[in-house]
Amino acid sequence: MANQAPAIRVAHIIKNLPFHGGTTQYLHSLLSALDLAQFPSEIIVLESDTAGDSLADVLRARGVPVTYLDMPRSVDTAALKQVADLLRAHGVMIVQTHLARSHIYGGLAALWQRLPVIITEHGIVRNRTLPVRVGQLLWPAGGRYRLQLQGNPACRAA
Repeated sequence: MANQAPAIRVAHIIKNLPFHGGTTQYLHSLLSALDLAQFPSEIIVLESDTAGDSLADVLRARGVPVTYLDMPRSVDTAALKQVADLLRAHGVMIVQTHLARSHIYGGLAALWQRLPVIITEHGIVRNRTLPVRVGQLLWPAGGRYRLQLQGNPACRAA
């Protein structure tokens, strides 16, 4: 029997998990196609979802743990520590962030833990809001860990 490569634990960080959201559907498709034995995954959700409009139960039924931080909508430095603590406690090896706010909190927490970061932009390439601009300024600090996708698993790294 051939030696199997060790599992690579992945944390996906996302703002919220609305059932009909495009980013949420992308994440669901990605996790449905992923070999979860080889890439055990978990989701860290920064904000709470509207009752009855969340994909969390569907993902949990597939064996993907979902953790809600219920952050306020303003800057929350305690949440940065919470994310970093979760990454360390769960033995995460790679962090993938989805959407601008997640890029900031997830990216900084991953850098703090010296973990590689995959920054996935979903239809916000032309978005010039403050969180997007801050995120764009931060990622050069990630050096060799910077990988940017255009929201399609078939896209090449930039």
